[in-house]
Amino acid sequence: MLNVNITMTHANARFHRTYGVSGIRQSTARSGLALRDQARWLPDDGGARRKAGNLLPLHLEGVIAKRADSKYLPGKRTGLWVKIRFNMTQEFVIGGYTPSHLGLDAIIVGVYRGKDLYFSSRVRAGFTPVTRRQVFQKIHKLETDRCPFVNLPQPTAGRWGLGITAEAMKGMVWLRPESVTQIEFLEWTGGDILRSATFVRLREDKDPRKVVKET
Repeated sequence: MLNVNITMTHANARFHRTYGVSGIRQSTARSGLALRDQARWLPDDGGARRKAGNLLPLHLEGVIAKRADSKYLPGKRTGLWVKIRFNMTQEFVIGGYTPSHLGLDAIIVGVYRGKDLYFSSRVRAGFTPVTRRQVFQKIHKLETDRCPFVNLPQPTAGRWGLGITAEAMKGMVWLRPESVTQIEFLEWTGGDILRSATFVRLREDKDPRKVVKET
């Protein structure tokens, strides 16, 4: 099941009683609109967590929130305003990794379409030195000479550098697709690649053959 998380810079437990949702902001790149056309102001009627949750079906990148009892201070940077991003999360199969002195630098993940495993993302964010070593210890025993992704290599790295070319593959280690991870991400691109992907945890309770793209 596809889940949507509300990620914020302040503790979730304090959010609903501290902040009021003050505006909605869409992606400039996606909409092509000026900032004044992207923001809509919402009345501060309480229930910030409920209000933010109601915005998820609109497929916005996130909201801007402020302390309900604060005032606007022109020209000053304060912690009274926060950007809250709406992230999605689902499971992915680990099919490889890029090595580092900590064992791994990034994991290469994908989803099944029928019997074939398709590359979805190279995930580097979300790891700490400790989790890099821990994940490496779990997956390195699955090493193989064969790349498990049917859509690799890709012709180019693409506009955002998210693709994996034949040259980039030379520095990667491939795995038998037997390990599953939970990844948090902003969205799927038009080419079925994850945008802003972040490692969350391994999912040893999941069957890799049942991992597919969720909508």
